[in-house]
Amino acid sequence: MWNRLNAQMKKLGNKPYVIGKKETYTYADLQKHCSYFNMLYRRKKCRRILLSVGQEFLSYSAIIAAYMTGSTFCVINPELPLERKKYMAEQFKPDLILCGQRDELMNAADTPVLSVEQAKEAAAEYEGFEIIRENDEPVAYVLFTSGTTGMPKGCMIKRQGFETFCKWASGAFELKKEDIYGQYVPLYFDMSLVDIFGGAMYGVTLIPFPTITEKLRPGVVVKKYGITFLNVVPQFMELLQRTNQFTGEYLRSLRMIRFGGDKIRRKQLEQLFGEVPGIKVASTYGPTETTCFCFFRMVTEENYKEHSTDIVSIGNPIPGWNAYLADMEDGVGEIIIYGPHIGFGYLNDTGEDKFRKEYINGVLEESYHSGDYARIENQEYYFEGRRDAQIKINGNRISLNEVEFAMLETAGVREAAAVFVEENIFCFYAEEAACTITESERKLMLQERLPRYAVPSLCLKTEALPMNPNGKIDRKELSERAADILKGAEGYE
Repeated sequence: MWNRLNAQMKKLGNKPYVIGKKETYTYADLQKHCSYFNMLYRRKKCRRILLSVGQEFLSYSAIIAAYMTGSTFCVINPELPLERKKYMAEQFKPDLILCGQRDELMNAADTPVLSVEQAKEAAAEYEGFEIIRENDEPVAYVLFTSGTTGMPKGCMIKRQGFETFCKWASGAFELKKEDIYGQYVPLYFDMSLVDIFGGAMYGVTLIPFPTITEKLRPGVVVKKYGITFLNVVPQFMELLQRTNQFTGEYLRSLRMIRFGGDKIRRKQLEQLFGEVPGIKVASTYGPTETTCFCFFRMVTEENYKEHSTDIVSIGNPIPGWNAYLADMEDGVGEIIIYGPHIGFGYLNDTGEDKFRKEYINGVLEESYHSGDYARIENQEYYFEGRRDAQIKINGNRISLNEVEFAMLETAGVREAAAVFVEENIFCFYAEEAACTITESERKLMLQERLPRYAVPSLCLKTEALPMNPNGKIDRKELSERAADILKGAEGYE
């Protein structure tokens, strides 16, 4: 992978690597900037680099250079409160921090800090092009995920596992230098690494979506640049619907979309095939802890019915990763992922028993207990949701996904999410603009589709479901809304 990246930068020269709003950067620019950062990291003996940066060419260069230097990088959300960023820095213990000049970390960290603005000026004047692998840190990168204690956990991903994954993924997506690749997800989300590294290995041109305006109007960007490949979460389709961009007019240039991070609903997939005939869809699943993603199924307009029910299959583990379902009940079990390429664990061991060594088929394996649930049909896995989506009421097991699917089947519902708070099911939903059905009528419709014990206590209409920074439905916020309703409803049952 190191050799491939180095060769592509030299070979492609003046081919655009990143097209931004104001500037275009070539592969020769990438080589020059990677060379500058490589020199900087080596001179300052940086084994760990923390980046509080946004989606832009300089950030991509700094990340690729960290990998090629053999150091460990960690990207965090620059919009986080200062105390949270300081906590992450204390956990990661970087030798250097790269951040914007206005980032509060500039004046709050004990570690040496370099501003993005300073780096741009220095890289522009730098004349070297050689990139030397100085270190060989076994951890390629650390990404922070939400912790059960309320504090983020830094997950350590193996260099060998990351390289194995990138080589497989860039081939599976059939990337080629003619591709125009939309870099939509933020850099502190591991899906972005597929964009940055997979793209550079195959010589694609990246189009960043760095601002909230571009993220909220993605179809405009896809149409403007003729984007052929996107790497997004399934809620991206709901965003397109809300902004009236889920049409061939905006999306016809796409040849492939890779979805990860949540369930793909068959109804939305059928709409996508109707608007963009011939498009391929990669359905994937995998926690950050297991290296980007580790389940994969490619579906097309011709074969999707074989690989979907209400939702689309996540397929099976990719080469080098393995899985089984534990604690099976009613055909649903927890996803256990194992093999040599899962992460090392968490920084400064949080004491959570998710990473384990266990005997599987008579062999001692490294495993990760995901807390996610799935079922197997026709020898393929179907993602059922998080542990907290599997609930029991009066001894009856219920998947909150079933409630959501039932709501989506009622007329005029665009998106839905169910949460369980204090023994009550709440279902939040958003409608199409012209819909006139009342909340009480929705509940009656659900009674026709669900067992009595699974019917929500309340069905709550909202203009749009809240999203977290990763583009997924913010179920924590919905649970808080439901808890506030319960607090304000004296004698509520």
